[in-house]
Amino acid sequence: MSLLRGWFAVSTATGAKAQAKIVGEDLEWLVSRAVDGLALVDETDAPHDAVADQLLTPTAVLPFGSVCLLEAGTPVEIKACRLQTSNGEHSTTPGRWFFKGRDDGQHHHLLERGGAYLLAVYRETPDGREVVQMLLLPASIVDELLAGSWYGTGRSEGYVAKLSWRTILEDAD
Repeated sequence: MSLLRGWFAVSTATGAKAQAKIVGEDLEWLVSRAVDGLALVDETDAPHDAVADQLLTPTAVLPFGSVCLLEAGTPVEIKACRLQTSNGEHSTTPGRWFFKGRDDGQHHHLLERGGAYLLAVYRETPDGREVVQMLLLPASIVDELLAGSWYGTGRSEGYVAKLSWRTILEDAD
């Protein structure tokens, strides 16, 4: 069952990094429109995508994990991953969320401010993108899930980690 329907963003930008940014912004917009009380941050260099602009409580569209409510003003990072992703020739694997900045970047920022991650799983359809499942988790719980998974890449984000959606969600089909 689909939670949200979207469309393909159109851009003149090229390359894998540009395409990933387009997909991310499209999904941030879709998710923010589906969750009452979640507002996207206008600043392009902000360390999080959104903020709770009112008290948030769990809904059928957005269940919460390990928390009963989210206070107004709480920073929220929206992470999306594909339902399935390529794993070599003719093989797929469940998608993974990509986390950045364990020590001094985005993840650290959310931990310091009592922030949360809104984790979404999506699939591409002929009509656009479709969010099939979401979960809101405190950054501190995500930190526990990522323990031992962080690795250095030499990138500006510092240490990064990946987490399969199947680690915390049931079948999204």
